Amino acid sequence: MHKGCQTVSRLQRQIKFLFDQIDKGSLQIVRDFAESETGKQLTQDLAVVKQRNDGSIDLSTCSPLVKSIAKTAFFLNETPQPNMEQSNEPILGVSAKEIRSAMVEYFQLLEEFFIKMTGNKAEYFDSQEYRSRILSNSNKQADKVHKTWMEYIPKIQDFHTRNTHLLLKCSGSIGGLKCVLGGTSRFTESAFRGVRKFALYADTVFIPDPVLPWIEVDRADERFPIIELMLACQTLLLLKPLIDADLSYPAIIVFPSWEKSLEAYDVTTQDGISELILNFFSHYLNCTFEDEQELILYVDGKSKDDFINKVNHYKLFWPPEQASPLTADKAVPVYMEWLKTWRSKDWLASASLMSHQRLILNGIFERLTPQFHVRDNATNFDAQPLFCLQPNFYYFSLTSQAGNDRLRETGFLKLSNQSVLQSLLQPQIAWLGNIPIEEIARLRQEGCNEKFRLRLSTYTNELHNAAYEEIDKVVSSVMRGIRSLLDDHDREAHQIAEKYERRHLETLGMSILTTAVALFPGLDPWFGLSILAPLGKMAKDVFEQARDEKALSRSLTGVLSTTEQQKST
Repeated sequence: MHKGCQTVSRLQRQIKFLFDQIDKGSLQIVRDFAESETGKQLTQDLAVVKQRNDGSIDLSTCSPLVKSIAKTAFFLNETPQPNMEQSNEPILGVSAKEIRSAMVEYFQLLEEFFIKMTGNKAEYFDSQEYRSRILSNSNKQADKVHKTWMEYIPKIQDFHTRNTHLLLKCSGSIGGLKCVLGGTSRFTESAFRGVRKFALYADTVFIPDPVLPWIEVDRADERFPIIELMLACQTLLLLKPLIDADLSYPAIIVFPSWEKSLEAYDVTTQDGISELILNFFSHYLNCTFEDEQELILYVDGKSKDDFINKVNHYKLFWPPEQASPLTADKAVPVYMEWLKTWRSKDWLASASLMSHQRLILNGIFERLTPQFHVRDNATNFDAQPLFCLQPNFYYFSLTSQAGNDRLRETGFLKLSNQSVLQSLLQPQIAWLGNIPIEEIARLRQEGCNEKFRLRLSTYTNELHNAAYEEIDKVVSSVMRGIRSLLDDHDREAHQIAEKYERRHLETLGMSILTTAVALFPGLDPWFGLSILAPLGKMAKDVFEQARDEKALSRSLTGVLSTTEQQKST
């Protein structure tokens, strides 16, 4: 089951920590406190705490006093940082060339890996067709790629071992508008389209490596881990033109977030996820939860109907691959069908024993866990959190309303940028994600993202404090800004047409005059015109018109106009 449904919860760890410290002698109850009424009560309460056969603490035997003391002792203890981070200090003075060199190396490695697995380059690979074949004959496909998997996984791990510190700490050397993707560990076609839009507006987009989660820990709950890795690799490689482009600063940086390792082994991460989940459900269920086990007891107990009603009322469950949140009765069957497709047999065996409300709870847990990581990454990179899929932004809004809006409180989250960036994903301007990635790379070389951002800001500045739920207002302003750019293109195209139309008319007049000279040689001393002169001028005008029209088509407004016109074809 998901981490949120595991036996050992945050409060259990804290109480176990308290007993371990007392047993080691690292924590002692001073005499004055021990002889007080509170101290005597604590001694009595500690004596009745029971431990289950699996080593976990039975929370029903823990008094509020024991829980309070355990929490205090736990948080006073200094928690070590994850080993892979090496240092909390950002690297200053790192050049764009060093970052680009690391990214080029990694994408070359992934391209070799992908071609050896599939026989195709990423841009020519039909992932949907391949996915269908996988579902119908998964074992054969898995066997085919297993050898390549075993050869390249150590190479990918070696790259991250050498470059983790650089990629996690380079943000101190990068200015401008920085964004970090989040909400899921998968990098889908929708995510790729989102990055194309974000790269047209932001300066640098940080992308948690979608390949790494499939190799850093055992994914026993997943039915097709090797195939999921391959699909993540294929979609990520579509961004390669942005990596290869010689830019003054990186448009994208793929970094190792180590999310699955931190979820499995890092107590700080586990507690951060627990706190976010408990705050979320305490807010929407209007009931204070100190521990996940309390939440599970609430869902399984007498309050199960209230839980379902609150889920329906606040629209708390958005199942995977659905267009919107669903009520519990509609969500459970579609969620189960999705799980049957993508989860392992052992995972499904456990899920089949769960009640509908527990299944929904697990589904919401899976949506909330990535919300901790994107907030953590946004803080570390001093970047705006971004979500390429609407459900992920939806849960970001829900968790923020539930009291997890610290990024905004600390100044990390700029609502003006956040709202504009998320508005770029709305269906009304979906065509913006069709701009070829090669064109995005060229426009970035010309600094057009700054021009695009500046132009949109004139329409969105008045909405700089717009709340997450007011995204429709921002979308309207962004569409006005884009429309103004398209209008600029139409005006420029019209001006070019008028300019050369006048020239062609002048040339046509010269041609008539030249013909008259040819017919009446006596006029030649007066005009001195060569019969070839108009033809030469006409050719020159046609060439210059084609040049100007091509330059306009390659400009920001030209690319936007062409893409917008193609949306219906």
